Amino acid sequence: MQAIKEVMLWGMTQFVALQGILARLFSKRTNGKCVLLANHYNNAAMYAKAHADTLVVFTKPELVAKYQALGCKEVYSYRRFWLFVELVALLQATHIVLDDYYPYLYLVASNKDVTNLWHANAIYKKIGFASPLYANRSRISINRYKRNFACYDRFLVYSEIEQAIVMSSLALSSDCVIVDASYYHSSLEKQQDKVKKKLVYAPTFRPYAYDYDAIASFLKTRFPDYEVVACLHPSMSKHAYNVYEVLRDAEILVSDYSALLFEALRFSQLRVYQMIDTQDLVTYEKMVGLNHIYTESYDIPTLQYKKV
Repeated sequence: MQAIKEVMLWGMTQFVALQGILARLFSKRTNGKCVLLANHYNNAAMYAKAHADTLVVFTKPELVAKYQALGCKEVYSYRRFWLFVELVALLQATHIVLDDYYPYLYLVASNKDVTNLWHANAIYKKIGFASPLYANRSRISINRYKRNFACYDRFLVYSEIEQAIVMSSLALSSDCVIVDASYYHSSLEKQQDKVKKKLVYAPTFRPYAYDYDAIASFLKTRFPDYEVVACLHPSMSKHAYNVYEVLRDAEILVSDYSALLFEALRFSQLRVYQMIDTQDLVTYEKMVGLNHIYTESYDIPTLQYKKV
């Protein structure tokens, strides 16, 4: 199965590379613009809000209206196979900003200034080459990741601990991985006026099925005086939201293995709880991996859940 996936990915890469050759014929000159590749609506949204007039944004179909509402004039939806317009824009730009992994970055990043805001932080779960998710990748696939990681001029993180993790996990230098917490800080500033008590349940992404509704029901029983708002990871939901906006009028944040817990501890006054489902913890550790050595020093109250 993995071999079949690799062959399909190789074929797609060749198809995109051909589109890239065609795109170069239409992009002889740079236009001085910045292209934002936004897979999510958190850090990238904060960046877009501050630089709306100068951006060309490519994002998921469900997020197009959201980025237009921020004032961005040129907002386009990602295309799954035909990336010609996207590649022309990237080749003409002088700056590229992204918030996730972009598989074809190495095709367009030459002589560009590339910044990765990243959509989360790496202090909790393992990422890059440190993650078990990479264990079965072929040499060709690993080399493709390395070529893309090497395109970054800067990768923004919010703490020195995360800086060390990212440098090791993505094979990046200290000159590239820069501690800059401005987007985390501004996005988690708390509104003072609260109309109603609110608890936000924001679980991390899982590459497998999980009963999030059961956890939400558990929290409603555990915190009967609070409105429980479940904000699933954007990769698991078509609902377009910015979790930082949802948190602004909340009192409590509950998550599991999301690094949002550590952002909230550092930059907000939220009451923070970690949801522990022992059975799921074993599964997640095996499939994704966790950086226990970095997280055990944080004294985060826990909520224990056991499936009945």
